[in-house]
Amino acid sequence: MTIKSVLLFALFLASTPIIAIAQEDPFQNSLKRIAEITLNLNHFPSDAEKKELGKIMNNETLSDQLRSIAHALYNIRHSATKTDKKLLEKIANDADIELSIRNVASILKNLNHQASRDDKVLLRGIINS
Repeated sequence: MTIKSVLLFALFLASTPIIAIAQEDPFQNSLKRIAEITLNLNHFPSDAEKKELGKIMNNETLSDQLRSIAHALYNIRHSATKTDKKLLEKIANDADIELSIRNVASILKNLNHQASRDDKVLLRGIINS
């Protein structure tokens, strides 16, 4: 093996994770990011997190449910608003919606300042899936 071959192979290996990340599903990336923000939430999202949530809310390629969850999280001040709680409850109780989305909706609906210990376990599961 020549040095050039070794360097090309090393370059290929170094770029492989970047390629894999670029090909991930935007839905899953958004759901995981919402779960991360919720996991680390302390009373309300930061300005940087709100900016990210705004991008999710405005991404028309994502489901209405996921965009609504991002909107509810954006609005949180210690807990969800009454209007958002109603929408989150509707999402959480809809058996036709993916379980991970229903779980996040339920967590946000019941959130008081931060996620509970059990909720954090669920959120970590979504993040690591």
